[in-house]
Amino acid sequence: MSHILNFVFRIITGIKAKDISTDFRMYDTKQLKAVKLTCQNYDILQEVLLKMKINNRKLVVKETPIVFEKRLYGESKRQLFKFILGYVKTLFMLIGVRINASFNKNRQK
Repeated sequence: MSHILNFVFRIITGIKAKDISTDFRMYDTKQLKAVKLTCQNYDILQEVLLKMKINNRKLVVKETPIVFEKRLYGESKRQLFKFILGYVKTLFMLIGVRINASFNKNRQK
């Protein structure tokens, strides 16, 4: 499921990164402070990347692979239906952000 989600997010955001859903990142503080965010949950990760990309067309995302170890104890607290619904909602929000940014850019010309 992670591979499919990342593929879809790559298409929607236009960001060429293998794992857009990871929260293991470093950001340029100045660029990050320039981003106005609306999301409040885990979906903020994709919103940050997309809005930074909109603000800086030359944004470069570099990746260093990390390995997640399997959970040894307990179970995931995520509920699959809510998780999927959250990602679908985020996808539509990101599409709207990208269309709005494109519209505003064309309008300023």
